[in-house]
Amino acid sequence: MRQYLAYKPSGVDWLGKIPIGWEPIKLKYISNRITKGTTPTTVGKAFVDNGINFIKVECISETGTIIKENCAFIDEETHNILNRSQLKKGDVIIAIAGAIGRVAIIEDDIVPANTNQAVGIISVKKKKYNLQWVKYVLNSDAVKQYYNIEIVKTAQANISLENVGLAILPTPLLPEQKSIVCFLDYTTGQIDTFIANRQKQIELLKEQLHFKINEAITKGINTKVQFKAADIKYVPEIPEHWDIRKFKSLTSILTCGVAATPEYVDENEGVAFLSAQNCRPFAMDLSKYSYIKPALHKQLTRYKKPQKGDVLVTRVGAGIGQACIIDTDLEFSVYVSLTHIRPNKEILSEYIVYFFNTEYCYQLNHEGTVVGGGQGNLNVKNVERYRIPLPPIEEQKEIIKYLDKYRTEMDTLISKYQKQIDLMQEYRASLISQAVTGKIDVRDWQPKKKEKQ
Repeated sequence: MRQYLAYKPSGVDWLGKIPIGWEPIKLKYISNRITKGTTPTTVGKAFVDNGINFIKVECISETGTIIKENCAFIDEETHNILNRSQLKKGDVIIAIAGAIGRVAIIEDDIVPANTNQAVGIISVKKKKYNLQWVKYVLNSDAVKQYYNIEIVKTAQANISLENVGLAILPTPLLPEQKSIVCFLDYTTGQIDTFIANRQKQIELLKEQLHFKINEAITKGINTKVQFKAADIKYVPEIPEHWDIRKFKSLTSILTCGVAATPEYVDENEGVAFLSAQNCRPFAMDLSKYSYIKPALHKQLTRYKKPQKGDVLVTRVGAGIGQACIIDTDLEFSVYVSLTHIRPNKEILSEYIVYFFNTEYCYQLNHEGTVVGGGQGNLNVKNVERYRIPLPPIEEQKEIIKYLDKYRTEMDTLISKYQKQIDLMQEYRASLISQAVTGKIDVRDWQPKKKEKQ
């Protein structure tokens, strides 16, 4: 893309030079109103199963759309009381806490709607400024540099409404704003389609892997084997020479961590204390964890000290049933959000991890999850009763080797596609910033005509 013929200083360090004819204008001067939402005081009564859309920060996507599935609902009475934060078609909303800087436009399909104090509401002077252009500028990396400078570091990062209003927009005249929008709508649309296709391919690969694991762990990998009726829910038959065993009989340790929240100490004073965040599918994640007093650690691990080769399984949250093998010599104990498993000589740790990744086990986990206090947890007593189709050890090794190879192939493809997604997202962000700051001239841009077949 070509550049403009001449530039001038914007007077703003983070913005740099802008094209001649553009003006650096503060957001508050192109807006009729900048305010923020309100959280209902009667939280328990205000939120309902179906009603007025209540938009939170997590409803605003990175690409500037509203994710309706993430919206809550409030009743009409509460919506009317919260008149200051009622959203109208054409309002621009911006996250001012949490994922700061995410921006979206309120369209017909979302109103009536309301929002909370983590979301700013901007009413743009539409006769002189294009709404989509405002969204692109506010969502650009250039303006986000300004947010990063102004963010107040508290328990949760946030930016004040005053500082939002002081954000400087490199502003061309309305016809040029429309040219920028036309260019970005087309190019980012193509990029978004590419990303969506790659994301779909990743999901299909994950489904393929999931199917392959379920088949191998419930039916084996020998296509010539004879089968017998299994009398197991979700698994009608298993290879004739396999056994069916209760999970508890295959373990020497099958327990969850300590239920009470311990007193945490500094790293140099304590011993590692792991929780659900440290268990990911097939692998531990030791990027972050807490520490407890050595005396408590000694007490917790007196009879069930985790060791290399044991299995950890997540008991709570969205990751219920995620399993990994302890692959570190790190000294640690575990919180109640993890189940600690030590297999006996009849089953391999790797086989247990694959078992927890079967559709069969997913169903068992769902049935064995107890919901309390708004959060589900996988009951260890239920896990003890799981009935596992069990091949001999040597066959377990063959199945593990087969699945490891297949998983490596799938992971390689997934990594390749994810890298493409990351690069395209970077390119998308760069393209937006270049267009809205005048680093490229798109006034005469036209989409390429499709070649005739």
